[in-house]
Amino acid sequence: MKLVVIILILLVAVYVTSWSIDVEREKAGIGARRLVLEGRFAGPTLLGFADVVADGLWLVANEYFWNREYLKLVPLFRSITWLDPHYILVYRIGGWHLAYNVRYVIDCSEEKALEFVSAGIEFLKEGIANNPHKYDLYFELGWIYFEKVGNYQLAAEYFEEAVKLEHPAYINRMLAHSYQRSGRLRESFEEWGRIVEANPGDKTAVKYHRWLKGLLP
Repeated sequence: MKLVVIILILLVAVYVTSWSIDVEREKAGIGARRLVLEGRFAGPTLLGFADVVADGLWLVANEYFWNREYLKLVPLFRSITWLDPHYILVYRIGGWHLAYNVRYVIDCSEEKALEFVSAGIEFLKEGIANNPHKYDLYFELGWIYFEKVGNYQLAAEYFEEAVKLEHPAYINRMLAHSYQRSGRLRESFEEWGRIVEANPGDKTAVKYHRWLKGLLP
C-alpha cells in the first residue's frame, strides 16, 4: 500500500507540473504538451496498481470539479483513462466538461469553443471504442449531437446504438425525438408506438404518437 501511495503522489506531482508548464506554453502561444505518462508506459511502471492509482486521481479530479478548476480536469481525465480505459464515468464527465464547461472558464472565440466541443466528441468516441458493450457513452455522444451540435441524424445514430444494449427507457424517447427532428417522421411514430406499448399510461408518449399519426400520409 505504501508503494501505491508513493506512486499516486508522484503522478499527482507530475500532473501539477505538467499543467503549470502547459499554462505558460499557452500564454506564449506555443500550445500544450502533456507530461503525464501514457498508458503503454504507465502500466508497467505502476506494477499492477493502475486501477488503484486511477481511483486516486479521480478523487483529485473531483476536488478540482467542486473548486470549478475545470481546465485542470482535462489532462487529469486523460491520465485516468490511460490508466484505466474502462473507467466509463471519467469518459462521461470528461466529454461533458469539454463540450460544455471549459469554454466558460476561459476567454475564447467561438471557433475555439467549437474545438472544445469536438475534443469532447473525440474523447467520448475513444471511450466507446474501449467500452463498446455499454450504453452510457453512446447516449452521452448522442446527447451532445442532439443538444449541443444540433445534428439530429448523428444523434439518432448513437441513440440507436445505445438502445441495442441494456439501457434506461428515456433513451428510447430521445431516439424518437431525434427521428422527428431529423425529418424521419415514420420512424419517430413507430418508436413512440413502442414506448406506448411498453407503458400505455405514458400520456406524453401517447400525445406524440397521436400527433405524428396525424402528420403521416
